[in-house]
Amino acid sequence: MTDDDATEPPEAEPILQEQIERLYQPVGEILVKWAIIDVTLDNLALEIFSLLWAPQLAFKWPQAFTGRLELIEEHLEERGVFGDLIDTAKPIFGRIWHVKPLRDSIAHGVPDKYVPTMDAVQFSKIDRVPKEERRQVPAISHRRGGRLVRFTMMTAACRDLYAIISGLNDLLLSLRALAQAKRP
Repeated sequence: MTDDDATEPPEAEPILQEQIERLYQPVGEILVKWAIIDVTLDNLALEIFSLLWAPQLAFKWPQAFTGRLELIEEHLEERGVFGDLIDTAKPIFGRIWHVKPLRDSIAHGVPDKYVPTMDAVQFSKIDRVPKEERRQVPAISHRRGGRLVRFTMMTAACRDLYAIISGLNDLLLSLRALAQAKRP
């Protein structure tokens, strides 16, 4: 479901305690694993900044997750310092970008409807309308958004996040080994 078709599916029902209880495990697991990924990105950045002899980069470290991941990707491209580590990192980063919209819907949305025919929960939220659109229609500042998330999607995301964490940890170990090899 996109922001444009945020109307409720016709077969949607109010979410009940049964569905709420089913959400605890996958939602909790997704959020905890994402927090681990978030902190691991910080650790990767510290190693990268150290290897580049550029601690001042830490002062430009973005708060937003997207900016941090993009900055890490950009700096790992410096093959003179990191060799082919970017080739190892790209598939991991690709998986992160793939899971991020689902994680964002879960983390920033509210489960408010259940669609039994799809075994899916609607995560709803209210988003600000981008400035460009507000200029065209000044009376609109926000709009409802939402996403239907099947329980099978959450289960798959949990597996993907575990693989991402494992890959990021391997990348971090490689960076630390590289740093160790460069020390006098």
